[in-house]
Amino acid sequence: MKTIYQILYGAALLFPLLAGAASFDCSKARMPVEKTICADPVLSRLDAELAAAYRLALDKSASRSAVKEWQRYWLAWGRDGAGDAASLRKAYRAQLLELGQHARVSSARDAYTGVYRRYQNGRLDTDGAEIVVIVLSGQRVRILGNASWVGNAATGNVNTAMVDGTAVLAGKLVHYVDPAAECGFTLRFGAGGLEVGDEHAECGGMNVTFKGTYRKATDAG
Repeated sequence: MKTIYQILYGAALLFPLLAGAASFDCSKARMPVEKTICADPVLSRLDAELAAAYRLALDKSASRSAVKEWQRYWLAWGRDGAGDAASLRKAYRAQLLELGQHARVSSARDAYTGVYRRYQNGRLDTDGAEIVVIVLSGQRVRILGNASWVGNAATGNVNTAMVDGTAVLAGKLVHYVDPAAECGFTLRFGAGGLEVGDEHAECGGMNVTFKGTYRKATDAG
């Protein structure tokens, strides 16, 4: 049986674009990160491989919406926040590895991968919170999320928080801890959603919390 990397390598041989060029038109590169990718043959190849791995993960995943949100997070914070070429190569290889893992383990029977949004009294919480769960190999999950607290939007009195890390899935329970951010909470999966609680540290600005009841969004593809 071929591995995900053999499949991607075969695609690179079949399609010259994947073998030697970035996944985007370098003549139109404007952002510094795009110019760095286009100037580095290794990064250009990694960018093309990642585009192929992303498409495969979309096709295999139980939640295309979750994979799309994951990629948006990664582009904004993993890729664009990486800095120099060496850091970019590291970020690309890490994302390639996880995309490959998700493509291998996710399926229609994957009950956990998805986009979850916090509700209060039957309605979307006005202090918004969203958590994206991506199942990886080895009973691991990637947890990405953002939450906010709105004091007065008109005056800009709004605090926000973000999380991005991996944790172990133990049955229907995940204990997420980010030592660098001194942030941690527990996710307990249930029918149609999850409960977030046991938060033992602040995960962002004042009054911001991820605690609450979340519903799994319908996958729009």
